[in-house]
Amino acid sequence: MGAEPPAEQPLEIVLPASGSVVARVTEKSGAPAPDGTLVMLWSRARAASDDAEWSSTRTSVVDGRAAFTPVGLGLDVRLRAMTGRFTRGSEMVERPGPVRAGEEV
Repeated sequence: MGAEPPAEQPLEIVLPASGSVVARVTEKSGAPAPDGTLVMLWSRARAASDDAEWSSTRTSVVDGRAAFTPVGLGLDVRLRAMTGRFTRGSEMVERPGPVRAGEEV
């Protein structure tokens, strides 16, 4: 109200430091999972309480690998490969996510 409009400058958005999570996805036989197999990743802060919610994202397997990037630092991650329109899936894998900028786990 009566203030001068801001100068025409583009907004700047700076992303926080991040890493990535890459998983090798295989069939029981050891053969690479087919391209397009869906892999889910859930993440939450490592210091979160047990009842804290997990955020999720997904990607598809390419050449036997599922790559998630960027992934925030200091998170716990869970991964699961899904097949058959979500009717079957792999065991859940849980591990610490990246802790340093550019780290791949």
